[in-house]
Amino acid sequence: MRDLLPAVLSELNVAIPGSAVASATLIFSHLAQLCLRGRASEYWVVQKAEEIITNTGCPSEIIALPLGQLCGLTNEWGAGWGRTRDALTATVRIACSNQLALTEHR
Repeated sequence: MRDLLPAVLSELNVAIPGSAVASATLIFSHLAQLCLRGRASEYWVVQKAEEIITNTGCPSEIIALPLGQLCGLTNEWGAGWGRTRDALTATVRIACSNQLALTEHR
């Protein structure tokens, strides 16, 4: 499957990211768009961001991205301690906005 990705991206005229950080930035921006457009829940976005961070070996450059800073938030969600669900949702939406703003400035 991984071997097909460059061909598919090329066919779609999508630039192939040159590093794990560039790839994470691209994916995080897509996740942020899905969330802010109401096509993905905030909790799902956090789950996916954590999955990406874990699968890339937890590099600090990815954790430093706005969605990367949400790492660990699933532990707080529904656990009965910490922030309310509304507060967590607001935190994710702010991170999504910040992720998109970061992408626009590059």
